[in-house]
Amino acid sequence: MLPPCDPAILENNPQFKRLYQNLTTNLLNPDASTRANHAQPARKAVLEYRDTIAIISLYLDSSSNQLDLDGADVDGADVLSLLTPDIDKFYSDLPALIKPFSNAISSSLGALRLIANAGDASNPSSAESSRPRTRAHQSMMRAPASLSPQLEDRLRKLRQKQLSELPAARTRMAATAGEVLATRAAVLERTVVLLERAKHGALARATKAKAEHLATVARGVEGKLRMTKLDICATIHTPETIAALSRYRQHLQDTRERLVERKASALEELNAYEVDDSGVNDRAVTRGRSATGPIREITRQYGDLIREIEDVRSEIERL
Repeated sequence: MLPPCDPAILENNPQFKRLYQNLTTNLLNPDASTRANHAQPARKAVLEYRDTIAIISLYLDSSSNQLDLDGADVDGADVLSLLTPDIDKFYSDLPALIKPFSNAISSSLGALRLIANAGDASNPSSAESSRPRTRAHQSMMRAPASLSPQLEDRLRKLRQKQLSELPAARTRMAATAGEVLATRAAVLERTVVLLERAKHGALARATKAKAEHLATVARGVEGKLRMTKLDICATIHTPETIAALSRYRQHLQDTRERLVERKASALEELNAYEVDDSGVNDRAVTRGRSATGPIREITRQYGDLIREIEDVRSEIERL
């Protein structure tokens, strides 16, 4: 069965509450069995067949003294009249059940014979125990279906154990199952408590509230920074500042144009100072060229003067 749950836990966990109510009211019975038998035709048919087989098994397992239907007992006649449709149906379905029953009986008989042979194997005088399994199986198939006294003794002991020890074992198993279910219920309850504390407890709620508060504060600071940025921009970029910047930009453009003009004039003046070096070595070629400016003419005259000085010096040295 499902363990009871604390109503406070159900109130704090709506989804778990819906699941718990669905399990306890719609899906499971109070003994934890399913309620889907009536919803599924196959389960319903299996339950009906199980009840019928239980009645037939009770009828077949009962002794003739318990089912004395030949007397004048009215209750026995009523029972026979009630069981007649089920017995007729059982006999009609018997051909389909013969093969499974035959296989089950054959396997049980083979197991009993193997048990008997295993008991006989402890006797040193038995020579049949050393034969191969296939040969023993063939000998068992040829042997008559009679049980030895040792096998009967074993069956009697097994029956005694079934009647004495099996109920006690079942009782112990039921007690163990109850303990396991109780432990499972405790673990489930503890798990639910821990889950409730971790997800919906005071610490979790405080952490969540703190995180939401910090997020709100961060959004407020971000908004303040945006407002401060807009205020600074409005303070800096006044109409007077914009007009001054425009004038300064115009001044820079004018200065740039003047610098470009000065650069052009400087380049022209520099070109006027250029000298042809080939004229120093070849006087005729230099004199034949036409002057292109006053600076070049002065340079040409200076070169001629230097050459004349060199000529005079050379003549003095010869003298």
